[in-house]
Amino acid sequence: MNPLTPVRIFEDNGSVTRECENFTYMQFVNFRQSEMTAPVSFFRSDFRGSKFAHCSFWRNNFDRADIISCVFENCQFTNVHIGASEMKNCYFKDVIFKNNNYNHTSIQESTFENCEFTDEHLIVNMKNCRLINCKLSNCSFERSTVESVSFLECKIYTSDLATMHAERLEFEKCTIQDSSMGISYIFGYLFYQTDLSGIKILYRGVELPFTK
Repeated sequence: MNPLTPVRIFEDNGSVTRECENFTYMQFVNFRQSEMTAPVSFFRSDFRGSKFAHCSFWRNNFDRADIISCVFENCQFTNVHIGASEMKNCYFKDVIFKNNNYNHTSIQESTFENCEFTDEHLIVNMKNCRLINCKLSNCSFERSTVESVSFLECKIYTSDLATMHAERLEFEKCTIQDSSMGISYIFGYLFYQTDLSGIKILYRGVELPFTK
């Protein structure tokens, strides 16, 4: 955060409509959206340079929001409408994503560390990102475009990485089980100290054995 920028603290004023607001360089601490309260909409708001710590989002609307140069630590996103927001130059640590809604979300130049993705149908345009010690379970990237993304010591279970356009992916010291990849792109991936026996190879939805 720019030391010349005054620190601002987010205050929940009770309104469920916080749309198109300027939340730049703001700290969100212990914001917890309860299932007992109506979710707050942050549609098309600007979060540039903001920091989120110990926040829990549930059914909130972040569609078309600018999430740029942000830090997220110990946060949760559950059933959130992430939509067509832009995430760029962000750092996510110990963040849980579960059953969220994406609509060609732009994710660029960002790092995810110790994060969990569960039951996620990721429709994203993702480029130049790193996932470190992350876990993906029952996830799919259908209709996504993914390029220059590295997975380091990640665990990928029952996930579909076959039905997307994906180039220059790297998997280092990863565990991959019961997950699929597309034959059109897999030969452009880098695998290092990663067992390939848990990968299913698909061509136009049909599984192909490695022997062929």
